[in-house]
Amino acid sequence: MNVSVKTRRIVFERDGEMCMHCGTTTTLTIQHRRNRGMGGDKAGLRNNLANLITLCNESNTRLESDAVFARSGIRKGWKLTSGQSDIDTPVMHHGFGEWWFIDNNGDRHVIGTENF
Repeated sequence: MNVSVKTRRIVFERDGEMCMHCGTTTTLTIQHRRNRGMGGDKAGLRNNLANLITLCNESNTRLESDAVFARSGIRKGWKLTSGQSDIDTPVMHHGFGEWWFIDNNGDRHVIGTENF
């Protein structure tokens, strides 16, 4: 299931209408922090707001195709491993220089600065 227009708008607004990696405001797209996986999305959690962040097309592509960048993305919460929770795993927004927890209400909660 695709991300709805309403959900996309909420995510872009929460993330300041910019890429969390490079801060660009162009070519923005939605990144699913947790991949759907081979079994699909039986629990219906793939498009929860806490699982979605804003990246530019270039950063999104690199996150999926460049192993070094993907490891950095895991450390920064842009990509989750199977054992991580989208609610409990902070995410780094370089544009704001902040670490956040993001929730399923479309809110962000600052928990530290870039050097946190």
